[in-house]
Amino acid sequence: MKAYITSNFNAGFGSTYDVLYRIYVTQEQLKKLGYTVKAYVDFTLNPYKMDSYDRDIFGKILNFDLIDDLVIDSTGSFNPALGNFPERDTCELILDNSKIYYVYVDEKVDGVDNLENFILWQTRDDLPKISMLTEETTKYCETKLSNYPDNFYVIHYRPFELSNQDDEITKNLNWIKQFILEHKDKSILFFSQFDKMKEILRNEKFDNLYFNDFNYLVDHSGVRGLGLSDDELLNYMNEVVFEMYAISKSEKIMRICGWFSNFLFFANTYNQTNVDNKSRYFPPYS
Repeated sequence: MKAYITSNFNAGFGSTYDVLYRIYVTQEQLKKLGYTVKAYVDFTLNPYKMDSYDRDIFGKILNFDLIDDLVIDSTGSFNPALGNFPERDTCELILDNSKIYYVYVDEKVDGVDNLENFILWQTRDDLPKISMLTEETTKYCETKLSNYPDNFYVIHYRPFELSNQDDEITKNLNWIKQFILEHKDKSILFFSQFDKMKEILRNEKFDNLYFNDFNYLVDHSGVRGLGLSDDELLNYMNEVVFEMYAISKSEKIMRICGWFSNFLFFANTYNQTNVDNKSRYFPPYS
């Protein structure tokens, strides 16, 4: 029996990680049911390298080898939503996960209708605890973390309104400062791509507050337009992954972002603490 998973890697890095994790977990479920699995992924509009079909750099960060048979399409001829892969006529669609990924099989068996659909992953602790990162990337994260205190909380500050940061600062600054002061006995890592908020907090000179000093571009359109070399892009993506990885080690996460944040998805599916996911967030998921 054969099964096919279709998706795309055409959003930000966090979303690419999210999709790869879903493909792997679904693949493993299908294999337990007796299927041989093949995955087709569209990679034509990825925001990091719009002008090049050379995607090898992603393999230095993400462990694509965990996928048994992965076909990455960069021709523009494949559309996962349409399901126009070569074997489409021999199988039927059995899972449509909100335009994130799709599953097809050539024969239905008992249990195939109960594949994981990742609903409300924010509150769950039963998802497979798996990292899709390469050993090289994990080593980079662990090495950089050695420069920070061993035990820490995290403030994850990624407001959705990219163009209105002054209002976001006005809305969130006092709340953040209160969180820092209420946890004076705990080291706190502040992670954000917004330098203005980081500078304001630095000037407050909190003894327990730490930063990642990497200067991010604020949005994907900025990255897309730079034409970054592979070395520059690898450095950029390593810093993104470092923050995701550090959040996964935090027992408490102050969340100033949407619940769709793929940083949180990584932190949940690779929770490296002894605290259950629902208890880690402030404010809590509701």
